[in-house]
Amino acid sequence: MTSVPTTPAPRAGRREWIGFAVLMLPLLLVSMDVSVLYFAVPFISEELRPSATQQLWIFDIYGFVLAGLLITMGALGDRIGRRRLLLLGATAFGAASLLAAYADSAATLIAARAVLGVGGATLMPSTLALVRNMFHDAKQRGTAIGIWTATLTGGIAIGPVLSGVLLEHFWWGSIFLINIPAMLLLLLLAPVLVPEFRNPVRGRFDLLSAALSLGALLPVIYGIKEMARDGVSPARVLAVVAGLLVGALFLYRQRTRAYPMVDLALFRRHGFAGSLAVNLLAMFALVGFAIFTTQHLQLVLGLSPLRAALWSLVPSLAVGGVAPAAAALAQRVEPGVPDRRRLRDRRARLRGADPGHARDAALAAAARRQRVRGRSGDGDVARHRAGPRCGAAGAGRCRLRADRVEQRAGRRPGDGHPGQRGRRDLPPRGPRRAAGRAAGPGPRGGRGDAGRRSGRDPGTAGGGG
Repeated sequence: MTSVPTTPAPRAGRREWIGFAVLMLPLLLVSMDVSVLYFAVPFISEELRPSATQQLWIFDIYGFVLAGLLITMGALGDRIGRRRLLLLGATAFGAASLLAAYADSAATLIAARAVLGVGGATLMPSTLALVRNMFHDAKQRGTAIGIWTATLTGGIAIGPVLSGVLLEHFWWGSIFLINIPAMLLLLLLAPVLVPEFRNPVRGRFDLLSAALSLGALLPVIYGIKEMARDGVSPARVLAVVAGLLVGALFLYRQRTRAYPMVDLALFRRHGFAGSLAVNLLAMFALVGFAIFTTQHLQLVLGLSPLRAALWSLVPSLAVGGVAPAAAALAQRVEPGVPDRRRLRDRRARLRGADPGHARDAALAAAARRQRVRGRSGDGDVARHRAGPRCGAAGAGRCRLRADRVEQRAGRRPGDGHPGQRGRRDLPPRGPRRAAGRAAGPGPRGGRGDAGRRSGRDPGTAGGGG
């Protein structure tokens, strides 16, 4: 049997890494804008005089729109091109930053922050998709995604610090103006350094699904936030229920379309769903902790914006430092929850034995023990290897597989007939016990003997007695 040689994935060069650095710039700014208002809200309230509700929307509208449009913009990038969407989003982000910096009313600032959310929703999925397309080598891709995660969390950490520095010397609008030079640099360098990618199987863009995804998130977030602020009321409960119903319609539409916006089959993969849940909990804890601590440092302890920002930097720096190390650790740690067989193989490796040899020899020992007891059935050993599919109807196939187990065990280093090998050729007691328990007693009075047949004539394994 010939094996097909596999070509190693091409490794990224200097051009890809420089392009990757360019992509991290908009991601840093998008994540900074999540937290850049932590220390600026008192200054904005003093100048624009927003109401309590307007102040809430100034702070939250950016995150609402960003979260609501992430899925939509990711699907749009698959169809029109990820680099193209990145450049369009950078243009919108820069223009909205200019509008927010010179807003003369609370309503104008809310509108500008909403447009910033739209631009941010185009930048985040575009950068991540381009990173996956630019790095084909698994190790390099893991490193790049680790840096992407560190940049995302680091931006949330840097936002309050940069805001504190600017508010010490300039007016509150300066926290938005810093976005403009960075977006101009991205617009100049990305067409040269970042290649274009789009999904070859694109389908049509689903506008209804885009509206449903936004309509599912915003009412739920709004209702929960209002209940946390002023208590439960029928209108707020109705908003949450309406959002959940719209979300159910969105899921139903994704299951029935040929080209869904979200492939729901991904959530049946334990690795994908588990990592998504862990990241969700981590970001929830990080952002929630930052909101409370920044206000406590300023309003309760009376620290200046800069000093409060520096104190709030510690946990985020820890997250940003660990994220790249986690990517390297993932290359060495076996994912998932180990089952019994994998644990048995690991113990065999630690003892210097070949796991395959250990399993085959242990199964041969189990077959001999069954034969000595006089109750070795046609399917006893085979059931362990072939699983529940080996019943009465598959006895011939199961006998053949059992014979192969004995033959492989007989070809291992040892003396004598496969059915007469000494105990010194068998693995340590632990794997033998595990295999013996797994093989278990089969139906009494079986007609064949796998070990005896394999020693006499392997070619007649399928025949009955």
